[in-house]
Amino acid sequence: MRWIVSPPSEIEAETEFNVTYELILDTTFYTWAFNNGYFDNSGSSGSGFADALTAQNWCENTACPAVTSADETNCCVHHVNAHSCPLAGLPNALCGPWIPPTGSVFTHSSVLVGPVQQGNWTSHIGGLYEEGLTALIAHFKVAGLHLALEIETKVLSKTDCGDGTCAAGEDCETCPKDCGSCPLKSWAIALIVTFLVIAVTAACIVFGYFRYQQRKLLWDESWIAKHDDIKEDDGLRGAFGSMISVNCSSKNDISGTNSMAMSATRKQVFAKTAIYKGRTVCVRKIKKKEFLLTSKIRKEVKATRELDQLNLCKFVAGCIDVPNVCILTEYCPKGSISDVLMNDEVPLNWAFRFSFASDIARGMNHLHDHKIIHGRLKSNNCVVDDRWTVKVTDYGLTEYRTKDRMMIDLDDDDDDNDDDYYKEMRTHVYRAPEFTGQSSYIPTQAGDVYAFAIILVEIATRNDPYGDEDVNDLPESWKPPVPDLNPEYGDKDNTCPCPSDYINVSSDVNFL
Repeated sequence: MRWIVSPPSEIEAETEFNVTYELILDTTFYTWAFNNGYFDNSGSSGSGFADALTAQNWCENTACPAVTSADETNCCVHHVNAHSCPLAGLPNALCGPWIPPTGSVFTHSSVLVGPVQQGNWTSHIGGLYEEGLTALIAHFKVAGLHLALEIETKVLSKTDCGDGTCAAGEDCETCPKDCGSCPLKSWAIALIVTFLVIAVTAACIVFGYFRYQQRKLLWDESWIAKHDDIKEDDGLRGAFGSMISVNCSSKNDISGTNSMAMSATRKQVFAKTAIYKGRTVCVRKIKKKEFLLTSKIRKEVKATRELDQLNLCKFVAGCIDVPNVCILTEYCPKGSISDVLMNDEVPLNWAFRFSFASDIARGMNHLHDHKIIHGRLKSNNCVVDDRWTVKVTDYGLTEYRTKDRMMIDLDDDDDDNDDDYYKEMRTHVYRAPEFTGQSSYIPTQAGDVYAFAIILVEIATRNDPYGDEDVNDLPESWKPPVPDLNPEYGDKDNTCPCPSDYINVSSDVNFL
């Protein structure tokens, strides 16, 4: 007799398990059992066996009935099971040979019967309930003989996973609720580290690629135009370009008694055009004694080239050849909105006017979203393309477009100086009140919003922001009055459909 699958040395209470034990009977056993009278009452006829060989033949060849009917007269191995015996409190810690001296049975598995040649027997134990050292007994009844195979195991208290206590028998794998999560295994740590390395490497590659592209665009000089490549525009457009009509008084008129409307001549300032690489472009000349392509200018050009919005006039190229420094931008053939608004031959209903205002607002919003302050916003810097879309121009490139004061003083071209004078004179009205009296200031988004409000007044009145006022007689902080947009009878196209709302927009950002 021996254990094939013995119970564990320690087991938690109420835990099910199986045990397998072996019984092998040889000729020596039968001789011994027959001589000691254990086969006296066996045999189907009840007459006993003549010798040990007859008893062996009966054990090996007699088929057993059902468990409930099996006994020593009709089945050689007529009872096989396993039961337990707690040893605590027993005299000499002795249990048995197969049941406690008290006669109580603590664990009793189902009874099995079968031929003696079966050898291995397996019993299912539904659980041990008494904590402490317990004897587990495999019990056989062969003919009139009882055989027992004993082994001891320690029964541990039952653990309750989730009670907040990591008791004996619980660990991080069986009860992470009470004992906490198990530390990561080495292979898991290696896998995580490998993943992190791959992720960081990929992120560095992507970051490096975009940085390379940014640096590449920063040092890209394809935008630089040679002066010889900028061809003079032919015909009437080349002679006059995009016209900007300006009402102003002569700077030599010191009487101050005549209004601009009565005594001033109409001065025309033109945005020059040219042909560059087969396309018409607008030319912004810059007076510089010398030009140094610094990193700051490169960053300005890069930021401007990256802007791509319908309501922004695109930067085309720039010439850095002194004294022909200039900026080439997209050409809009219909001139500025000032030209359009003041041209009585162009019918403009309020749908067109709202469209103009919306186009300017979208363009400026895109600039501000990209942290670019215009600083020079006015109606002459809002040009109209051939589809009647308004585009904001003359933005960005602050360092690039800065003029050399010495070059301006030494310039003998009186016409250009006159143009600059009239442009500067018209600029004061677009300057926010906080900048009054400052010859130089840092532009702000609020300043751009103020200039937009002045343009809204121009759109509403279809007139120069100064109207009939003489610029020379006005204080620098002067601002145009809020226009009267009350409905006019008989002309719906010239009547603002929402006068109060329109006035509130312009006044909220400007006059209040």
